[in-house]
Order: sequence, then C-alpha cells, then structure tokens
Amino acid sequence: MPTTESCVDHIHLLLPELADLLSGSAHKEPLQRSRQLVASRWQPVSAAPMAAALLQPQAPVAAFAWRHDGGAAAASHTHQHDFILRADPVHMQADMTRVHLLQVADFGLQPEQADALIEALQPLFQEHDMLLQRGQFANGCERWYLQAKSPQPAAWMPPWQALGRPLDEALLSAPEARVWLRLQAEAQMLLHQHPVNLQRQQQGLPALNSLWFWGGGRLPAQAAASTASWSAARVQSPQMAGYADWLQLPQWQLYSPGSVMQELPATGSLLLEWRLDRGRSQADNWQALLRLLQQLLADRQRRPLRLQCVAGRCLQHVPAVTWQQVLRRLRALWPTAQRTVGWQQALHWLTASASAQQ
Repeated sequence: MPTTESCVDHIHLLLPELADLLSGSAHKEPLQRSRQLVASRWQPVSAAPMAAALLQPQAPVAAFAWRHDGGAAAASHTHQHDFILRADPVHMQADMTRVHLLQVADFGLQPEQADALIEALQPLFQEHDMLLQRGQFANGCERWYLQAKSPQPAAWMPPWQALGRPLDEALLSAPEARVWLRLQAEAQMLLHQHPVNLQRQQQGLPALNSLWFWGGGRLPAQAAASTASWSAARVQSPQMAGYADWLQLPQWQLYSPGSVMQELPATGSLLLEWRLDRGRSQADNWQALLRLLQQLLADRQRRPLRLQCVAGRCLQHVPAVTWQQVLRRLRALWPTAQRTVGWQQALHWLTASASAQQ
C-alpha cells in the first residue's frame, strides 16, 4: 500500500535544529492565540521513515556523514558495514567543580594540524581496535570519525546541544559511558602538550583539548533506500548529504548552514534540510529561514509543503489558506526589536497540538 509520501509531489522541509532556536525565544504571546492562528491550517501526515529516523537522538548520523565525508575511504567495500562514530575535537574548560564544553567548531584547524593530532591519538584507539580519521571535504578537518568492526555506543548528545553545559549533564544514560570517559581522559593527556595546541595557545587560540563521542551507528541496508520518493535534495549537513547519496537520488547538493539554496528543481518531490549558521545571531538565523519559506512560497507547481522538526511529527499545510496569509499573520506576532520570531513559537505550539490530535 503506497504511503502519502509516494503518491503526491511535495516539498519536505527538515528543521532538525528548530528547538535550539525556540529555547532562546522570549516570545510571550498567549498559547491559545497561537493555536487558533495556525492549528486549523495544518494536518498530520506520515513522515518519511528514514528522514524521521535521522532526527532520533540515537540516529546513526556518523555513518551517513562518513559516507559523504570520508571520500575514497568511505567508498571502500571492505569497510562499508563498519560501525562509525563521531569523535570531534572540542575545547573544554574546568571550573572548581565541573568540566564544561565551550567550543565545538570553527577552530580554523588546518589539514596538516588535524593530521598531526590524529597521528598522536591513533595508537590509543588502535588498542581498542578502532581507527581515527577526519573528513575530507569542507571543514572536514574538524569532523573526526572512529571506525570499528563492533558496535561502540556513544556516550554523549550532539555537541551543539551541550555547549556551555557540564560534561556530566551531557552524558547519555548508557553502560558504556565509563569506557568513553576513560578514553576521553587518555586523549586529553595526549592533546594537552601536543605542539599543535601549544602553538595555538601562544597565538591566543583555544586548544583542541578533548574529543566528543556521539552519533554512532551503521548504515542501514541499501534495500531500505527503495522506499524514498524524492527526486532531488538540497541539504546543509554532511549526514544528510550522505543520506541523499545513500538514497541514490539523481540530483542533490550540499550547501553551508543558513545559506540560500538557489535554483530549486521546479518539478518532482524535493527533500530540503535547513540548519543554523552558528556564527550568526538567533534573529539573523530566523530571517534566513523566513527567506527560505518565502522562496518555497513561490513554487509554481504549488507542491504541498511538509515541515518536520522532530522524529515522528510531520505537518502538511492545508492548501485552503495561502502561505502568504499565514506568514503575514505570524510575522505580525514578531516584535522586531526583540531577538525572537513569534511564528517559530507558534510552530512549536502547533506541533504539540497536532501531535495531541493524532
């Protein structure tokens, strides 16, 4: 029995980091007003199974990211079924009682510096039958991967969700946590006096003094890709680029987070992913997302637009009301003097109310 996903051409927009923006919202409009504003204009629809799976907390994002990011090494048939785990370099700092994660990207790390650090750490992981490698594409020097034959469940949530938080609060509840804490401590000792970090400290730059283990898993069986109905994809993360490649979509492109996606295909079903540009303010990111929505409103084929913020929840706009009308009313809730966008909070409430109606 075909699902809704495979019957109608549509645009499926993934917003996996919407909650990160909502967490900083200062919007104070009453809950009831927002529900009345948009709840009648949306309806729940079935989510694409694999796209939904990538939004789960335990999703194998590292395996999909490595498929794109690993170049020739990832294409090797010898290792295509290995367990892949992210082991990203990070900057952590201790206070009197706890250790906090302070920086997870944008270190300006050069390829030769990343290779030198990895070479120093390699023997540690080889003792545990794992291989440490880095990404080969844009900013890949700061995306590191552990490759293993046997499952190695990760201990931590995605790093951007743990920024500023104590290490113990970012740990996932898993029996393997102690193993990763021990490996992390040993890696920290190797990184502490490494020449690359000593040079960075002399230059006033943050040291890459720890590793963050997350997103582990294996690629699903290739047969699962046959259920996808999209003809093209425009994505903003390595894992979604790997996902599009795994689906064998005839055309897909990777953009930098927060950028404008040009020349969207005019026909067929389209998979889009939008992520935060973490070097920009909250207000600037929402402006960029609004521009993307306005771009989608100009779709001449009037393909239904589906929004998916979390796994298992997918909402489709009811075409009886135009997107322009919805945006005008939602933007009226946005006090531009504040660092908030009212319609995001409305969308958050909408998602919750639609879920309750299922």
